Amino acid sequence: MRISENEFAKYNWKSLNLLRDFRIEDAWSLEVNLKEHHTIADFEQVLDEVNESFSKSGFAAFLLRFRLWLGKIFGWDNKNTNHDAQPDSLRNRYSQSEWISEQDLTSSEEYNFMGEFMPVYRLRGESLHEIDNATVHAALHFGKVFISTDQYDIQMTVFVKPKGFFGRIYMRVIQPFRHWVIYPTFIKLIGRKWNSLQGEIAPD
Repeated sequence: MRISENEFAKYNWKSLNLLRDFRIEDAWSLEVNLKEHHTIADFEQVLDEVNESFSKSGFAAFLLRFRLWLGKIFGWDNKNTNHDAQPDSLRNRYSQSEWISEQDLTSSEEYNFMGEFMPVYRLRGESLHEIDNATVHAALHFGKVFISTDQYDIQMTVFVKPKGFFGRIYMRVIQPFRHWVIYPTFIKLIGRKWNSLQGEIAPD
């Protein structure tokens, strides 16, 4: 379910200042039923499994593979691979911030989220990841939010900083596919997978 962009600012996330020059592109409630003991790491382990199966079959997977094919041809996905060396990378910003702790900054050699995004930090209740390529510098934030007693949800927020005119046009062109096909399919799979592992039946 899509949610208001203002939902992100309601919580004291560590990334609020890091993302000051990015704009919110999408905000979603994933509507997974987490308990008090569940961590973001628990959720992201399931998310990685869903991502692997998601990319193999179905119309959404076809669109994703087609987009990756175009990106390979035109060089859209050429990445800045050494995020630690990029002055404007979120990872570099965070490493120099006053909130940093050794436990927060995961080594990119140890952890590469969903094959594309690089870690900025992962805490018990939130995580931040970034990707930087020829079209956009983007960030993906997951936050565990309280719903009621021993019941929590995950908010997924996507931040972008398009690169030049082409980057802005590119983000606008792919928006319908993200909102109507990619995200709804992906989020539905996440809910089913998570809830099935918790012994619950996910709604259709």
